Amino acid sequence: QMRWYNVPWLSFINRMDRYNTCTPGANSNPCRVISWIRTKPRIPAAAVQVPIGVEDQLDGVVNLVRWNLKAIHNRGTKGVEVVESDEILASVLGLATKKRTELIGQLAEVNDGIA
Repeated sequence: QMRWYNVPWLSFINRMDRYNTCTPGANSNPCRVISWIRTKPRIPAAAVQVPIGVEDQLDGVVNLVRWNLKAIHNRGTKGVEVVESDEILASVLGLATKKRTELIGQLAEVNDGIA
């Protein structure tokens, strides 16, 4: 029915502090989930954030929508303190740049104004 009424879809991939990474073969791989959404239900999909670190090393995210080249880190007990940083690791920056380009490409497919 979502297609019939043209309702936008939103998928939330949680549990990023567990075995999640953009490495092929990972269990709950966010890149694999996005790829599945594109192929099985055939819906344009893209990440809006890229994780910094994986599993117990998860440190925060890079926001691909508000592209100001800042990392958003979670500090303190259970990560409740949010801190923005101007420094992004080179390994994460490369992936974030790639995913940002992918996001714009997916948006251009569904909105001619963005293309």
